[in-house]
Amino acid sequence: NQEKLIEEDTWSHLFTNSVSRRRLLLCMFLQAGQQLTGINVIMYYMPFIAQSVGFGGSDHGLMAQGVNGIINFLSTFVAFFFVDHVGRRISLIAGGLLMAIAMGTLGCLGMNYAVILPQSVMVDNIQAGWMCIISIYLYVFGFAWSWGPVCWLYPTEVLPTSQRAKGVALTTASNFALNILIAQFTPVLRDALHFKLFVVFA
Repeated sequence: NQEKLIEEDTWSHLFTNSVSRRRLLLCMFLQAGQQLTGINVIMYYMPFIAQSVGFGGSDHGLMAQGVNGIINFLSTFVAFFFVDHVGRRISLIAGGLLMAIAMGTLGCLGMNYAVILPQSVMVDNIQAGWMCIISIYLYVFGFAWSWGPVCWLYPTEVLPTSQRAKGVALTTASNFALNILIAQFTPVLRDALHFKLFVVFA
């Protein structure tokens, strides 16, 4: 039994054992999926997004980023009460639907009301601009109690104790790898797709 425990605690066992491999890949795809929701596009580029929806000036953009951070922080506390009562799967589905609706609304409003300028793309309708900001905040609210915490919680629960350290290391690596890709490619995609980028994330 002792030899079996030592064998199961190896890196190779994570990939050669079908059950372990399935659990690991599920958790890795979940962590990668967290980044593919587009959360760090919002978090990293919120001041620029705020300016592009009509809130001109760096001060307004930074204020929008500050409000965004407050909403993200406070909404995380919803997860303390919600996740254990309805379960992880329902949390991911419900949060994903809310985020998709909010991100899709942002993208559609931008595509319909944006004007392409020489150096940027701007929403020139104040009501549409406010709806874009509200959509962003709804998106962040939906993320903060679902795909935000659950994607970090799930791997620690699914992977057995003998594999948890190595498995969580790989799932975290997949999250950070996608984080880097999203951060690097967002400016390129934003210039090419403009507000269609948000529809892609939806």
